[in-house]
Amino acid sequence: MELLRLIRDKEHHKFVQYFSKRYIPDASMIQNLVILVHHVAQGSASDAQRLGLVQAGQQITSRIVISCAEVVKAYLEKNGEVAIKELRMFCIGSAWAKC
Repeated sequence: MELLRLIRDKEHHKFVQYFSKRYIPDASMIQNLVILVHHVAQGSASDAQRLGLVQAGQQITSRIVISCAEVVKAYLEKNGEVAIKELRMFCIGSAWAKC
């Protein structure tokens, strides 16, 4: 959730530009950012192809996806070890819950 909040904070202006100020009605909907990022990236790729800005088979890179990757990279550099430990504990807890 922390990563999603960081992405929202960095890219808020773009989300507002594409989806209006109500792109996330409340904090409980923050996981929808993943879908919104995908939607923006897919739309940008379609527009680039339709405008003839890319050759057939050429890879299209989305600025918003790169920006999200930068946020994730910075987060993992700062909090990676703690995040891994938390994920391991979560996985162990989930495995026990299934027994």
